Amino acid sequence: AGIGLGQTIARTSFSQLPGFSSCSPLYEGGSAWGGMVGAGIDIPIASSFFGAVRVNAVNRGHSLSTEERVDIIAGNVLTQATILHSMTVPLTEYGIETHLGWRRGNFVVRAGAGYAMRTFGKVVSQEELTSPQSTGFSDTKSNGRNRSSGNLPAAAGSTWNVVGIVGLDIPLSRGSRWRLTPEASLTAGLASVT
Repeated sequence: AGIGLGQTIARTSFSQLPGFSSCSPLYEGGSAWGGMVGAGIDIPIASSFFGAVRVNAVNRGHSLSTEERVDIIAGNVLTQATILHSMTVPLTEYGIETHLGWRRGNFVVRAGAGYAMRTFGKVVSQEELTSPQSTGFSDTKSNGRNRSSGNLPAAAGSTWNVVGIVGLDIPLSRGSRWRLTPEASLTAGLASVT
């Protein structure tokens, strides 16, 4: 059984989504940190090799943002302003993974593949005039506009993924079959979010 913390990194290339108001020049990517929980079992194959099956739930929610520099007139003076275009994408994956592993002393390496089902929350997008301070959009008389909320269009409900893991076994007592294993892993989804 385990818990973890992971960073989701998104790479994108779009300026708008259907149903979401936006004047963004281009969303190129974003990231966020999220928690994970899981459970699994290792099955010995040979002296140093084993197979494994794991189930997990991972928070892969993330935010996309881009800054746009524009010229505005504030107090009858032409000045440069910054507009932050942002989009929050709530995403949770529930998955199952299979690994082949190799253990040498306390060092452990795993490689495998998995399948995950996705659930999405409401996507929220907005534009915010972040500088200069005390300025706002002429249409909303505030520093925010084009706030939209809704379902992600054409969301992909599942994905296959590949995973690589390295870890270090720490026995909990002499001769114990139970151990604590800090791990670092990299998971790559093979299907886009949309």
